[in-house]
Amino acid sequence: MEQRKKVVNELATTEKTYSDMLQLAINVYFQPIQKSNVLDKNDFEQLFCNIETVAMNSMLLCYDLQKREANFEQNDIICDVLLFRKTLFDCYNEYIRNYDRAIERYGKLLNKKKFQEMANPNDKCSLGLEGLLITPVQRIPRYVLLMKEYMKCTPKEHPDYLNAEIALNIFQQLANEINLTMADEQNRERLQKIVMRFSSLPINVSSYILDQPHLLLLEGTLNKYCRKGIKKRVCFLFSDQVLIYGSPVVGSQLSYHNTIKLIAFKSIKDTDKKTNVIQLIGKEKSFNLSAESLQMKKEWLNQLCFALTGEQKTEFIDVDDEGNEEYTTVIMMNEEEVSECMKCKVRFNLTTRKHHCNYCGKVFCDKCLSYRIVLPKQLQECKVCVDCYDKIKKIEPPLPSIPPPRRKTPFIQNATQFKKREPPRMRKCGQFLVRTPSIKNFGDNGLDLVQN
Repeated sequence: MEQRKKVVNELATTEKTYSDMLQLAINVYFQPIQKSNVLDKNDFEQLFCNIETVAMNSMLLCYDLQKREANFEQNDIICDVLLFRKTLFDCYNEYIRNYDRAIERYGKLLNKKKFQEMANPNDKCSLGLEGLLITPVQRIPRYVLLMKEYMKCTPKEHPDYLNAEIALNIFQQLANEINLTMADEQNRERLQKIVMRFSSLPINVSSYILDQPHLLLLEGTLNKYCRKGIKKRVCFLFSDQVLIYGSPVVGSQLSYHNTIKLIAFKSIKDTDKKTNVIQLIGKEKSFNLSAESLQMKKEWLNQLCFALTGEQKTEFIDVDDEGNEEYTTVIMMNEEEVSECMKCKVRFNLTTRKHHCNYCGKVFCDKCLSYRIVLPKQLQECKVCVDCYDKIKKIEPPLPSIPPPRRKTPFIQNATQFKKREPPRMRKCGQFLVRTPSIKNFGDNGLDLVQN
């Protein structure tokens, strides 16, 4: 009985403190901002939502709890008060759903100097408007803890136990909705920080990061195997199978490089030169990345699996790095790992340069890469090696034999009007060629002269 009385006292006391804070928000911020007309109607309603209704219901609940606490020894039932104030739960639902938009609007309204002065902490309230707006959201988890504590010290056969269980379920649903709202807010803040880190981010990529309904699964620095060597890249993996990466510039600032839509990934076996390698395969581009440690590689594999399949795994089968021929994108081999042509074995130097095959990604000399062919998703001819050229020709379907179009002969009514003209007769006269004169081609001296 004493333990239950302590929980009831804590419920009533914290409700009184909470109700006073809501009333402070009404008196110090809500009413002055409303009278000043510093905000239009839409901004004002989205910022404060139904905080007046929440404050009124909290004040009524506080009055009922204090009344029941005073007579708790005569009537030790208190949870029916929570169920009686069902409108309290309804107004919380509306406030919680709007809270995410309210905080976003609050950040934009801070650009107005007059509003910023009115919303900042002052002598009457040290929390400021933003600190008071979150109090209803923080109150729900407190209800859940108090109801759990109350049920622990209440026998199951007690008439108030069932009411406490119903109230706990209602508060638990509200708490779950709050957790989702807070997770969305934290994710939005992380996305905004990502956009701010890139020095030159295209508008379409920036709008994709901020506007699309996705989550940031993982970010980290990996080593990317490029044509000219291994370079550090800061990668961001999103829940909709998209990877955005850039290179570090100064401090935490990044230079944007590319965005790829992933379709598959592979865990590559370790070799003497490569360790902790992950092969990423996209619609337009594919490449290899290496992690700093095996634990980091497993973390990336886990999140990549979740992004592509919706499942998380801890065990992955390593495969050999044998290219990417089953997909339409090719992974280019690192030039620094090759010192001679992979076909004729001639060593590379200043005159014998390195070239990549656009089909297998291997490195060859110019003589061994003399074939050209139009590859899938390519608008122009690309250089390929001899082996790839033969392979493509074998799998390439033969072109259908189309007979040449027949030339249409015009209908001739009178064949005499289409007589073949005879070429003009020419004879040499000194350094000139002389056309045999005709009736229509007489010059001044009866000859047409053409210089030889």
